[in-house]
Amino acid sequence: MFFDLLKEVYKQINDLRQKGIKMKDIANHIDMPSSVVSAIYSTVLPAYLNNLEKLGKNEALDYAISQVNNVSKKRLLASITDIHTRLSSFIPHISTPGKGTFINSLDKFSKKSDDIALSYLGSYDSYSLSSARDALKKEPFILENGEMGQINVVRKNAYNSLNSGIAIVIHGYSMYIMLNESDESQLALVTIYLQLPFYENVKFLRGMYMTLDYNRNPIARRILFVKNESPIDIESLTGRIIEKDEIDNHLKVYYDYVSGSSDVIKMCSIPFPQFNQDDLITEKKILLSIK
Repeated sequence: MFFDLLKEVYKQINDLRQKGIKMKDIANHIDMPSSVVSAIYSTVLPAYLNNLEKLGKNEALDYAISQVNNVSKKRLLASITDIHTRLSSFIPHISTPGKGTFINSLDKFSKKSDDIALSYLGSYDSYSLSSARDALKKEPFILENGEMGQINVVRKNAYNSLNSGIAIVIHGYSMYIMLNESDESQLALVTIYLQLPFYENVKFLRGMYMTLDYNRNPIARRILFVKNESPIDIESLTGRIIEKDEIDNHLKVYYDYVSGSSDVIKMCSIPFPQFNQDDLITEKKILLSIK
């Protein structure tokens, strides 16, 4: 019974998050630290559900718990009934934006998945240029259908941490992917724009994405999605940095596509006493020198 409630609790928290309820408010209602609830929702329960069929209940939960350092299996199972009961009684106070607002539009289009959008579900390997050095970055993505009609996105980054988000397909010619690189305590937004081709059985999706580099400066890069032949579970995929001397002839095509001087747009943080037109010129010279 305790194990059966894990899926229900994940759905309860997910529904509240979809309604815009903050994690700290959920944590306060069930009387648990926000960091623990965040770890349970973002890491433990997804890992448990993804491995349930393959490993069974006990082993799947053991594996999921091993992915974090602040959740106890014994305490989680002992409190899961109380968590479920408290979440069932949670009636949030939500302020609804007026009609026509951006948030409403985003919510509407994120749940509008037609046959064209669903044809892009599956697993992909993405390739882009590394922020740290001149190397090829490989990061797997899974696009899957969500319970509320949305396309859920899971990315395993180059260091094999999982990030989640959504994908929105607009009129069959463009796809927007938005995901959070951080945990629930803060937002580190990654946005990806992909051009969709006018033919079926797509092998490649190409586009641009924006994120923050290691110094928290915005950076935009070209990115290439290569679809895997058959659906693959995210746990079996691996992200990594591929050094230049490891790039074979097959990968060199991808590297050449994403690594040109026009394929990366950077910014840098410079402590100018004041910022004027001369400083714009100086910053541009610095950026050109580090390409």
